[in-house]
Amino acid sequence: MDLFRKSDPHLRPIESTPLPEGFTTADLLIAGNTVIAAPESRLQRRAMAFRSSWHQEFGENSFGLLVPQPDDPEHFFGAVMSRKGRISRIALSTLKEQSGVDPEEGRPRTTGDPKAVFAFPKIKVTAVLDEKGCFYLLYLDAAGKRWQKEILIKSTAAK
Repeated sequence: MDLFRKSDPHLRPIESTPLPEGFTTADLLIAGNTVIAAPESRLQRRAMAFRSSWHQEFGENSFGLLVPQPDDPEHFFGAVMSRKGRISRIALSTLKEQSGVDPEEGRPRTTGDPKAVFAFPKIKVTAVLDEKGCFYLLYLDAAGKRWQKEILIKSTAAK
């Protein structure tokens, strides 16, 4: 992993850190002053965070999908985990999950793993396209206690 200063017109690396043996990157995200690398799902390993002279693995095994958090990109990012396709909102400062939802557990039921996840800057909703072709919204109820799922498109492949 090579880190560069954007203001350097010659793009000289300011730091270079080797990825762990066998780590194949599926997704990259720049959030604040941190670079997040998510490994391919098949590797069943945790994602990594890189800052100037520091790097660390974090969370559960990654599904290889990262989600920008446009409402607060300097403090949070999203990641999809391998276990049940959990969608987590993670604090950059601690690399700990602040909130999360297991899409398969919400009603109405869906069984496909997330393939694309979208967060929005002005509304507190997450849009998910799963591997079976279902497209749905996830959001907290008015009391902020339970996750709601609203299916917008249900594929004929989804059972």
